[in-house]
Parts: sequence; C-alpha cells; structure tokens
Amino acid sequence: MFANQVLKFNSTIKNTNLTKIFNTFRIQTDFFGYLDVGDTIPDQSAILMSDKINTQLLSKYLAHNIKQNVIGYLQKPNFAKLSNIDTKYIMLSVILFNQLQKESIDNIIEIGAGFGNMLRINYSIQNFKTWNIIDYLHMNLLQEFYLSSQHVPKNKYTLTPSNTNIGFRNEKNDLVISIYSLSEYSMKDFLAYYENIIKNTKYFFYVFNKIIPSAQLNNAKNSIISKDFELLKNFDSNDNLICICLYVNKNFLVDEIKSNV
Repeated sequence: MFANQVLKFNSTIKNTNLTKIFNTFRIQTDFFGYLDVGDTIPDQSAILMSDKINTQLLSKYLAHNIKQNVIGYLQKPNFAKLSNIDTKYIMLSVILFNQLQKESIDNIIEIGAGFGNMLRINYSIQNFKTWNIIDYLHMNLLQEFYLSSQHVPKNKYTLTPSNTNIGFRNEKNDLVISIYSLSEYSMKDFLAYYENIIKNTKYFFYVFNKIIPSAQLNNAKNSIISKDFELLKNFDSNDNLICICLYVNKNFLVDEIKSNV
C-alpha cells in the first residue's frame, strides 16, 4: 500500500505543482490515502479520558489547538479547529506526557508521522530540544509544508527520509514515538528500526491496531519488544482494537540502578 502511493507521488511531482497538491492534501488519496485526515466530529470519549488523566494538561492542548491554521481541505471544514483526529492526538499526548512529566525528555524520534500533527500539537507545550521525524521522502515534503504553515519553529525539528543512512543510528535517545506506522510495517522493516533505533531509546510509545495488518504479526512484534522493554502504562480503545503502550527500556533501568548504588 505505502509503496504504491510513493510510486504515484514520484511519477507525478515531475509535472505537478507540489504546493497545489499540499494545499489540498487531505483529499489527495492517491498520495496520502492512508492518512487519518478526516473532517469528522471530535471524539468525546478521547476528551473525557484526557480530562480524567490530567485536566490541566488537556486545557493547555485545547487552548493551543484552537490556534492552528486550517489547511489541506478543498472546502471549508466543519470541525477544523478541533477535529476527530485532533482529539485523538491530544489524548495520546496527555497519556504520554502525563506519565513522563517528571522526566527530562530532550530528544524525540517519531517514526512515521503522517502530516506532522503530533509535533504540531506538542511543540509549544512540551520542553524538548529536538524532534526528529523519520518517514518516506514524500511525507517529509508534506510535513515540511504543513509544519511551516503552522509556524512550528524549524529549530525544533528535523525531517529524515527513511531510505537514507540515518546519522543517529545506535545513539541513545529519550523517546521514540510510533503511532500505527511500525505496527503496519513488514517484520523486516520493523526489525531494522527496532535494532538500530528503538533498542537505544529510554522510552518507547507504541500505538497499534491489534488486527492490522494481522494479529499474528503484531503479536510477534510485541514479543520482541517485551524482551528489551518493560510496560509502564497501556490503554485499550473502547472497541478493544487499538492498544496504546508506553514502555521503558530495561537496560536504562539497570543503568539508573547502578548509578544510584
């Protein structure tokens, strides 16, 4: 699925104005059809869960979200200032950063970032130094367009094409975020990211659909993760299809114990 859309994009950009594509990216299903970009009613259950976890943090996210520039729609949307996807990403942010509020999270890597919504929601709320997005090149181009339109400072993030020789392989990072992307990759691609990046992070925030692409593949990935990481917090969606997991690296726990002896 991803490969077909990459090929379509690459064959089109030679004769097409990219700005025209990006200005209506939410309807460009040939290129970005796998993105959750719908203009649908806010998810009240996500708001309620966020409020239950941390009311103050939720209020900050809602106040920040209303300031976003409405972009990517063909026609005027109904829920642009607080859409369904916004409420879900706010909920994920509340779950994640409420749990890590006493931690110093400086370096963040997000693997597969859609159009950049997670960074847009968090850049003025969380005090991180760098947020590096690793994604397909055509997604990096969309993310650059979107984040610039939202006035996210360029010194807050970097965009790295997934097919490049990533310079921070085997370096220790504070947090890796994967919202659906890694769970949907083949086992070969998952292991490449896992061995070179994820195993070297202290915290791993992993969101996945339990049956997509298959329950068997997701179970196999979860078994690999559990060998190196300890589960700190997890939530299941109301329909029991989506799992939200925050892990801590066991090796980092050992290092902290040794430093305190």
